[in-house]
Amino acid sequence: MRALTRRAVADAGELARVAAECASQLEPGLVPVQRPFAAGEVTVDLACADASGRLVLVVCDVVAGPETVLRAVKAVAWWGEHAALRPSVFPDAALDRDAAPRALIVASRFSEGFR
Repeated sequence: MRALTRRAVADAGELARVAAECASQLEPGLVPVQRPFAAGEVTVDLACADASGRLVLVVCDVVAGPETVLRAVKAVAWWGEHAALRPSVFPDAALDRDAAPRALIVASRFSEGFR
């Protein structure tokens, strides 16, 4: 888990904007592609491409808990099953269609029961 410089955020939407601005600080080579977007019935706050062209689904929550992880897992599963849609949904991104997507959770803090 990597901690960035503290910045007060009021809601998950604002946190997603900060994550998009600081993507390369979350992970070197991480490039924002789109935000927000759907993954089946789940909304993902930010789609990124990592340095190897893998789709990274960023889920943001001010206070992350088990439901945040479930949302991330559902998004990864959906995009894993629908890999053929990646070129049409993310036409400007150099994504590896064969690489399994992965999730990244961005939160101001994690709930007590989650730690």
